[in-house]
Amino acid sequence: MKIKAKIYKKSNCDKWTLNYIEPKTQKRIRKSFITKLMAIQYLESMQDSIIQKKRDREGHRMTMGEVIDLYYEKHPTSKFFYVKYQTKLFKEQFGKQIPKEITPYELRDWLLEMRVKHDLSMKSLSEMRLNFQTIFRFLKREGYCTENPFKRLKFRNRVDFYRRDKLSQSDMKLILENLFYFSPYFLYPFVYAMYHTGMSKQELVDLKHEHFNHEERRINIVHPRVGFVRSFQVDQNVVGILRSQRKTCDYILTNAYDRKIDPNLISRHLVRFRSRFPELPDFNVDNIKLAFGFHYLERGGKVEDLSLILGHSSRDITVSIYCRPRRIFTKKEAATDEEIQAADWGIEVNEL
Repeated sequence: MKIKAKIYKKSNCDKWTLNYIEPKTQKRIRKSFITKLMAIQYLESMQDSIIQKKRDREGHRMTMGEVIDLYYEKHPTSKFFYVKYQTKLFKEQFGKQIPKEITPYELRDWLLEMRVKHDLSMKSLSEMRLNFQTIFRFLKREGYCTENPFKRLKFRNRVDFYRRDKLSQSDMKLILENLFYFSPYFLYPFVYAMYHTGMSKQELVDLKHEHFNHEERRINIVHPRVGFVRSFQVDQNVVGILRSQRKTCDYILTNAYDRKIDPNLISRHLVRFRSRFPELPDFNVDNIKLAFGFHYLERGGKVEDLSLILGHSSRDITVSIYCRPRRIFTKKEAATDEEIQAADWGIEVNEL
């Protein structure tokens, strides 16, 4: 049963009015709210309450397996069914339970068990959560449960659950020195520019001469679909590196044939470099990009400026990656396999 309602704002009043027909008495009721969002939330809570009462009154006791079959009939192309073996595992585990009795703690324990049993990464588990949330939104909308338990699961940040060491400034200095002797005209300029600008591998590959202003020492990142993305200044050393590149191609950084660099070529060269210098810290392009952010703040840079340089959509993203203390960065060595497979590693449940 859907409540017939209308939300509007009177011209002579700053408040929003919710005008609806009460389903039980069929009387018209008006309520005032400070914001439109408060009125919408109140209407949704009433709707959820009516649906839930209707389910309880009818003695509706469908199991999770039965609801999944019903959901498949209505939404066969839903994300919940994208990965069939994951859907099968979920149905085997929770198929006989009542949907509203499934708790976030049960889901967390099951995800951690799947991680160990099927050797899944935390990224895979995070994608599973996104796919499974679709059916719980359906359950809440139809009144089979009052909340989405997946919303209370908190996954650790990427830089935490990937086993990465934080590169120090001395580590980067040593890496760049060896890179200069290993590949002075290809790998060294690429890694140097990445470390001193925070640009990603793909952004450096796509960087053209027209995106680089020599006089203002400014780089303009341009996305082929959305157009202009962000603009930031670089130091004089980076300007010298970029200006020294040959101008036989539209792209600043090119391969030996003066053509656009294949991103996979960078990774292959880095593998050869690490095998040539095994005494250096193990790293990849993601470590170098993270090192730029950490060292920028260590040198006295502001979080707001770093967020603009990296192109983050909000300051909170920058804070979560570079400012909050992480378990892996408080240790001198990388996390061990035993720690990563521990029950408390990777997923937490937010308390109400």
